[in-house]
Amino acid sequence: MVLRDVPPGGDELGMGLVARIANVSDVAVLGEIGSSAFGGSPEEASAISRSSIGAVGRTIFLISRNGEDVGMVSIAVDHGSASIAGFAVRPEHQGMGIGRAVLKWLVRRLHGDGIAPITIEVDVTNDRAAGLYRDCGFREDRIYDYLAVAIG
Repeated sequence: MVLRDVPPGGDELGMGLVARIANVSDVAVLGEIGSSAFGGSPEEASAISRSSIGAVGRTIFLISRNGEDVGMVSIAVDHGSASIAGFAVRPEHQGMGIGRAVLKWLVRRLHGDGIAPITIEVDVTNDRAAGLYRDCGFREDRIYDYLAVAIG
């Protein structure tokens, strides 16, 4: 999905939310959040986060609410455009407006830095996430099918 309309609002996250840039000491909690939202093991999700932290052009934000780590989002910026991936809120914190607040904040921040276009990855079977992204100004641009194969 690609951003078509920037949502109105300020630079505040609100709702007691804080976003900070994740570092290697956060890999375990990022793994927990990632596996709880996307499936797979925490170890697999941690390995993905570990490889992204410190990578050129990539930033992972760890989202906390009132001191509790509740979500994460990864952005990659390259040649003035951004791609959002790995956007997750722990299941027990979903439906509270956290994802919406974080996405609007991130989009306004990127747009304010002159970054465009902004794209976001979503599983086409995840109607809830796709609906949120549409509500925040994103529109379908391309649809990819992925195939998996078991090895071993």
